[in-house]
Order: sequence, then structure tokens, then C-alpha cells
Amino acid sequence: VKMLRYWGEIPVSSNQANRSSFDLLQREFRTVEVQDPPLHQPSANKPRPTTMLDIPSEPCSLTIHTIQLIQHTRRLRSLIAMAQAQNQQQAEGIKTEDNEPLPSCPASPPLPDDLLPLDSKNPKMPFQLRHSDPESDFYRGKGEPVTELSWSSCRQLLYQSMATILAHTGFECANESVLETLTDIAHEYCLKFTKLLRFAVDREARLGNTPFPDVMEQVFHEVGIGSVLSLQKFWQHRIKDYHSYMLQVSKQLSEEYEKIVNPEKAAEDTKPVKIKEEPVSDITFPISEELEGDLASGDQSLPVGVLGAQSERFSANLEVEASPQTSG
Repeated sequence: VKMLRYWGEIPVSSNQANRSSFDLLQREFRTVEVQDPPLHQPSANKPRPTTMLDIPSEPCSLTIHTIQLIQHTRRLRSLIAMAQAQNQQQAEGIKTEDNEPLPSCPASPPLPDDLLPLDSKNPKMPFQLRHSDPESDFYRGKGEPVTELSWSSCRQLLYQSMATILAHTGFECANESVLETLTDIAHEYCLKFTKLLRFAVDREARLGNTPFPDVMEQVFHEVGIGSVLSLQKFWQHRIKDYHSYMLQVSKQLSEEYEKIVNPEKAAEDTKPVKIKEEPVSDITFPISEELEGDLASGDQSLPVGVLGAQSERFSANLEVEASPQTSG
């Protein structure tokens, strides 16, 4: 039988039919991969994870506790909404099988002991300027050398700071791209601030004076912050007062949830206090016959003769030092 062949068909040899696929791969032509030498770009190195820093970060305990309170209040609001929804369903007569008993009220975040430094609990000066004393070692340039941070460490600290600011503002989550963008904006702002400060210091050294009390005040006005005291106002209102406000909100929400979970206990707490009524006995004072007519006529004023003259009472108190005698 003669096999039918088509035009352009490659004849199959008897040896090729027994070849394995591994042999075919070895006989294929491959291009050689040519790699260029890598360029030396220090700024292109990816920073390490945010958990690996050259220095330990020192977060503000007041800010961290405020963030914990924000998370706590968010949890309480969700529990209150769930409890109100269940009560609404029960009031409408809707029975659901998946109704679970309401959880107990979560405990409030504990207040850290080191919320503020010991010398800052009762501040007498803005930000406790302890190093402004000319006799201090810091003022004289003495002390431990300043720690130098690498670019990656500064970037990581700034990244963590932006995440803390967003959490303190009230955001629950954020995309990494958003954090990176905000970190870049904060980085550019810090560069602008330091460049203006460098220029102001050089100009003061060249001219000998500055139109502002100091160069820091000048740069604060140039970047739009205002006076240096605005930092103290920000710390007082946006950090300390906001922390006190969140403490109050957390307490109110906890009490509201307790009233929903334990209405009997809430009713006992709000029950008015009843004072035991005791019989009142009328006390009769002896009066003379001359005064009976005056009292009967409606004159209720106390004459001097009943209580005694004021001078007589004072003299009697001065003369008699013993216990008062009972009248028969």
C-alpha cells in the first residue's frame, strides 16, 4: 500500500520516531542571555521593612492611647447598632434563629502610666523648654553625640508617622500607595522647611539681624504655620483635649451599651432614692400669758424677751464655761 503524501510534508525517518522529547530539547538552539553590569544607584535600593529600624521608635503614649480609644469607640458603636437592631426585630415580632446573646461590654484600653513625662504633667512653659537654661549641658554643647540616621531609617520613621497621623485622625485602614504618597509629600515639606531655615540662618549671619524675634519664627511664618506658639496650641487642643474628649465619648458609649445589655441594672441605678419618713413630734415652747394674745392675732415675730437680749446671751456664754443647765 502506497502512503499518500502531501506537498511540503517532511518525511519522518525511522530513527526520529524513537527520539524522546528530552533529546529534542537539547538539540534546540538557544540565545545566550547577556546581562549588563548593574548601575550603582544608592537611592534605588528598596528600604527595609518598617519593623527594622536603626533606632527604636519612641511613639507618644498620649497619641497611641487616643488611637486605642478611637478603635474602642468604633467597636462600641458597632455593638450598639447590633443591639438596637435585635431589639427592633423583637419589637416587631420577627424571630430569627441566628440571634446570639449580646456580648459583654469590652473593657476600655488601660491608661498608660507614662502618658506624659513627669516634668510635663503640669507644664509651666510651652513644651517644657528644659534646655533653654544657659547653665545646662545641652546649652553648652556637652552630652552624648547626636545619633545620625540613614536615609532609609528617616524614610521608615516618616512612613510610620504618617500611618499614626491617619489613625489618630480616625481612618481605620489605608492603602500602601496612599501612605507612600503622603510620605513623599511630608518629605518634600520637611525639605522645604529645612532649606528655608538654612537660608534664614545664613542671612542672619550675613546681615547681623532678622526682622523676626528669631529665624525659627520667621520660617514658621514663611511656610504658613504662623507663630511658634501655634505648635503649643495644636498640642493642647488637637492632642491633649482630643484625648480627654475620646475618654468622655468612650465612657458614654460604654454606659449606653450597658443600659441596652442590662436594662434591669440600669433601672436600679436610676431608681430614685426614697427617704424613710419618720413621725414628726411638735415641740412646744413655754410662753407667757402676755404673748398668747399676740400669737393668736397672727403676729409670729419673736420678741426679745423670749430668746433674751443679744448682749445678755453673749455675757452668759462668757461667764458660764460649764455645760448648759437644764431648765425645770
